[in-house]
Amino acid sequence: MNPIQIHLLFNHIPVIGSLCALLILSFGLLRKSDPIRKTGLVVLVVSAVFALPTSKSGEAAEEKLEEWPGVSHDLLHEHEEAAELATPLLLLAGGLGLVALFWAQRALLFSVLALGLGLIGFGAMARAAHLGGLIRHPELTQSAPDSGQNEMNPEGSGDRETDD
Repeated sequence: MNPIQIHLLFNHIPVIGSLCALLILSFGLLRKSDPIRKTGLVVLVVSAVFALPTSKSGEAAEEKLEEWPGVSHDLLHEHEEAAELATPLLLLAGGLGLVALFWAQRALLFSVLALGLGLIGFGAMARAAHLGGLIRHPELTQSAPDSGQNEMNPEGSGDRETDD
């Protein structure tokens, strides 16, 4: 596997994992269920841990992609900057999650703090992922050409019935 494939393998885990963690953790806090809350915290910690190999593989993938024709260096830079912000945010949220798991006296407080910072970290990760997708998926930024047709009615704009 090359660095690009490795990065693509890992990059979904911090984004999807943190979203799942936040949903589980929120549910656990709302239900006042310790097992569910702890499950959410464990998923958050695991998601945060995967941010590290995602970041490291991203650096190696960038070096490879810089050589490819048609790859925007501006988009690469934007993605890198976003990831450099998102990674520490998610790592901090995971750290708060660890504290919440092992410090019983302040578990609820640190769970809520982990949730709050996790929301920010997830948002930052989602933004970094979106910017990463733009690097090789130009269709994400281009609108479809206006041909007078739509998917529901490929015959054109005659989607209305008319009385003759």
